[in-house]
Amino acid sequence: MLGAGAASSKLLQTASADTRWEHERKLLAEEFPGADVRILLEELLEAQDRVAQAVQACKAKDDERGVRIIPDYAEAHVPAAQDPVVLDVLRETKTWRDEVEALLRKL
Repeated sequence: MLGAGAASSKLLQTASADTRWEHERKLLAEEFPGADVRILLEELLEAQDRVAQAVQACKAKDDERGVRIIPDYAEAHVPAAQDPVVLDVLRETKTWRDEVEALLRKL
């Protein structure tokens, strides 16, 4: 829908023949009445950035606490900057950002 160049200000108010999108559109329109899709996408990116930062900070905090409590913690655990879960979230966040920014450029 959005990738096809639809006007972002009208996207949530415009019915579609796509049943999945129609369901999603109605949910978004109810949750965010009158909202512009551009603003919602920007808010989505901000929320995902917060999640990614929280995941990284949580693992870093665990690392700090772990080395204080368990003598060989660092030998058995990778640091936050190398943790596969943290790296996956950061990679996914970058992918989302790239895709959403490409959509926003089309608006």
